[in-house]
Amino acid sequence: MIRLKVDFRSAKARVAEVAVSVNEPGARFQSTRIMSASRLASRAPAPLIHFTTRAGAAGIEASGQLLGRTGIFALPIQALGRSKLAHAVLTGIGPSKLASVVRIPARAAPAFHRVVPIGLYSALKASAGVRFAAPGVINMATGTFTQTGSILRPLAAIYATDVLSWGMVGAGLALAPTAEDGQE
Repeated sequence: MIRLKVDFRSAKARVAEVAVSVNEPGARFQSTRIMSASRLASRAPAPLIHFTTRAGAAGIEASGQLLGRTGIFALPIQALGRSKLAHAVLTGIGPSKLASVVRIPARAAPAFHRVVPIGLYSALKASAGVRFAAPGVINMATGTFTQTGSILRPLAAIYATDVLSWGMVGAGLALAPTAEDGQE
């Protein structure tokens, strides 16, 4: 069992005692540290945001749900500082889909995965901070994420270009004439 206990020592929450204990077969660990609340907060993951059209934002607000039929994509909140051109280049999101921003509830954040680069396209997405979740619905009031489809759909959207690129490189190398063929 892993336990994390955070006790704020003052009403103003400037100092916190952070205790971590692990009690699993073969692994026993316990540590307690005193750290400032601001340092503790800096270790928390950045809030996530979702860009959408004005109509999309209105639909999310009216229904109270963010629906992603082919997956839900998000960026860290720091992405708000980028220009629309930078967003278009880094994420492939067109300007019309950058009209509105919806904040992802913190409770839904664990459903999102980081992009691991395997080629140029996914490296671009990873450098932009793109996060993705399986197709599903996020209840914006509670933050509950309900998966409605396979994680393969957003994985294909992110990695298919790289896989095809590597396949073309491999095919090109396999078909390239060699010195043994009598060509140089």
